[in-house]
Amino acid sequence: MSVNGKMTIGMVSPILRRTEHRENNVVASYACNLKHGVSTSDVKDLTDHATQVFETMGDNAPGRAYMIDPVTGSGGTDLYLFETYKNVSAWTNFVGNIVGSPDGQMLVRHLDKVVDCEMSLWNSQMVVGNTSE
Repeated sequence: MSVNGKMTIGMVSPILRRTEHRENNVVASYACNLKHGVSTSDVKDLTDHATQVFETMGDNAPGRAYMIDPVTGSGGTDLYLFETYKNVSAWTNFVGNIVGSPDGQMLVRHLDKVVDCEMSLWNSQMVVGNTSE
């Protein structure tokens, strides 16, 4: 991963991997800083909570979701979150479902207690084909 033109090495933790989603063309990326007093166990609780909520959302969940804990070169960012979606409409549907459901609202409050994030949307492009052939 590259941050401000510098390579960043980090530990990748899957939050959700749905195998039926093969066309993930939009990436929601979050650069997050931990709030004062937050521990690694708080982050683990948050990612477990996200996994639980996403798994109950069915087709309204992201295709994939990962957390990257930077080891080097993060430019001061504590962690990164990435989610993939079929298109912008799928992302919009996800956001609507999160803010419109009690479980989603609880997850948003949990997120707000643990991290401050800046978010951006990107179009993705496959640069390496299927490596299993």
